[in-house]
Amino acid sequence: MRKFYNVPNSENIIEIVANFIGEDFQDKAVVFPGKRPSFYLRKILSEKFKKPFFSPSIFSIDLFIKKLKEEINPYEREAKFLERIGIIYKVLSSQSSFKNYINVEKEEEIFPWCFYLNSLLEEMDIEMVEEKNLKELTLQMEFESENLQETAIIILENLEEINRKVKELMREKKIYSRGMAYREVAENIEKIPLPWNKIFFSGFFLLNKAEEIIIRHLWEEGKGEVIIQEVERFDYFQEWKERWKINETVTLGKKGKEPEVSLFESYDTSSEMLQLRKKLKEEIKKTSNIAVVLPYPNSLFPFLEEVASYLNTDFNLTMGYPLYRVPLFTLVEEIFQAQETLQEVNGEVLYQTRNYLGVLRHPYTKNIVLFEERREITRMLVHLIEEFLNEENSFFVSLKEIEESFPKEAKEKLSLLSGEEIKEDEIKDKIRFIHKNFFENFKNASSLPLLGKTLKEAISILIKKGIGERYPLSYEYFYSFFEVIEELQKCGWEESFPSKSSLYNVLRMRVREGNIPFEGTPLKGIQVMGILETRNLKFEKVFILDVNEGILPGIPRYDPLLPISLRRILGLPDYHRKEEVFRYHFLRLCKSSSEVYLFYQEEASDRERGVRSRFIEELVWEKEKEKREFEKKVIPPEEIVLPVIFEKPHFKEPEKNEKIMEKLKNLVYSPSSFQTYLTCPLKFYYSYILNLKEKEKVQEEMEEGDLGILLHEILE
Repeated sequence: MRKFYNVPNSENIIEIVANFIGEDFQDKAVVFPGKRPSFYLRKILSEKFKKPFFSPSIFSIDLFIKKLKEEINPYEREAKFLERIGIIYKVLSSQSSFKNYINVEKEEEIFPWCFYLNSLLEEMDIEMVEEKNLKELTLQMEFESENLQETAIIILENLEEINRKVKELMREKKIYSRGMAYREVAENIEKIPLPWNKIFFSGFFLLNKAEEIIIRHLWEEGKGEVIIQEVERFDYFQEWKERWKINETVTLGKKGKEPEVSLFESYDTSSEMLQLRKKLKEEIKKTSNIAVVLPYPNSLFPFLEEVASYLNTDFNLTMGYPLYRVPLFTLVEEIFQAQETLQEVNGEVLYQTRNYLGVLRHPYTKNIVLFEERREITRMLVHLIEEFLNEENSFFVSLKEIEESFPKEAKEKLSLLSGEEIKEDEIKDKIRFIHKNFFENFKNASSLPLLGKTLKEAISILIKKGIGERYPLSYEYFYSFFEVIEELQKCGWEESFPSKSSLYNVLRMRVREGNIPFEGTPLKGIQVMGILETRNLKFEKVFILDVNEGILPGIPRYDPLLPISLRRILGLPDYHRKEEVFRYHFLRLCKSSSEVYLFYQEEASDRERGVRSRFIEELVWEKEKEKREFEKKVIPPEEIVLPVIFEKPHFKEPEKNEKIMEKLKNLVYSPSSFQTYLTCPLKFYYSYILNLKEKEKVQEEMEEGDLGILLHEILE
């Protein structure tokens, strides 16, 4: 009898699996959609036996596929991201038919297509797209051609050849992509020797084509058991049942009551965080089985700053965070902009002053220890360089000129500020050190391996002599960035790039594709995770932030190469199917909890947000049907209102001593000074008595105030 096992949402599917697999694990494996459930399963088994035991083999689906791929060919390795991009670039740049549509000499034109094709070819392999689909695609192109770019048309017409050549080059190098591994395992699943007699596939939903072939074969052979969690309500499961001819669904566990849902309506991220902090403070006194879900990664650091740092409890972080948002990449971007805008005049290299200062003023750079373990002297040095350039008021700066002219002027000031004698030659050496590692070396890096080597040297200085490691979570993003640098050094592109921008754009696009995988392993404390990290997990109380359209679901609907009709011809899922994945995991998480707190921004200024998510509307609609109350709100949202303090601050009035009176007598009064005094006497005191001013900056164009001063001087 062909049957599935179904677990109600109210049950903990991992506990059910722990009981279902028995006690003899010698020839058993458990496969989950992601990595996280394996930690919980091992914990449950250890609490169950309370003695040493041999655990079953536990995998995420990706690790399971990789394991089977090794059984087919153990001598191949998985390709790095930039290795794949390099192979696609070689294929595209060698296609003569592209030259009328893509300027293959300009990397900024061809590389975006390389990055897109990398994702498309991966998806084609995972969804087992066949050659007949590609041929049918070419026949149907004429009906969609008016909706496509010329470049897209030529790529689609040659997609079969591109795919074939990319695979050939990868096999020559004995490397494979994730998609190729999925396809190869699916095509050879009947021949692969398995070290297990029984494999339990737990908590899957919406299988891709390769997963379906693999799991279905093992299930039909009696080697696989499929344990799902309340997917019957979804149309996809009905199609699944028909294709697999499932005769019976056996329920494991009992159905529980529906969760209590609370809605919180805020107007920005800060108000969300303050309300979350208030609610968490109340709930952590009752239970520790709590999850905070951040579907929008940009909310991570506001959460750490405004919530986690205020609560006296443990937090365990498990989610991805965009690599391009970390401070380290901000510094790299400053360095790149300085190189892209430099000019060479009569053999002398000139940097734009604002970009030069942008590199020096970055917190990582200006806190490098240059003077005997005293990083504050480096900060003083940077501020003195800034003052020096502001006085010069030049749009461009010569490194040589700063090294020669600045130390003479800075010697006395720096010695006075630091409280110790600093020699002119020492200042020159330190400035030279910064110039060499953060400017000159990058000017000479014209290929990806050289750029990787230069970045590695510069970032190593930040680790050894800087404060980068002191920032929150810095270990994770330094490690992730070094992985990208290693890709640059080993990608195999020794050729020089025609321009700095084209070279840097490769790294920029690579970083845009990258996430920092914060992978907390302790299972104690409040779990902080993304929506996909919650798969198979159950919590008593769940707090989900940013439940807005555009974030949940956050699937882009526009595809620059393949409209929906062409995706269907190839057999690739459209955005509807991808949205269904997020809908399932959101509803499963909510319905497996006792209490759910959903936060959204009603009038968000963030362009990525819309109104509150359709997922909230679905929960509200279910509650309305249950209570048969359609006119009034069954789940009224609680508006988050921040306290506003209207109390006027009191400042201590400065005492008019003899020095101040003398200053007032000798002051030349102007209409501006009188206006300042009438508006704010304290501002008058700071501006005209203490002579405090805003820091001057090098101006790229004349501002209104400067123009007024100039006109007054001319008239005078």
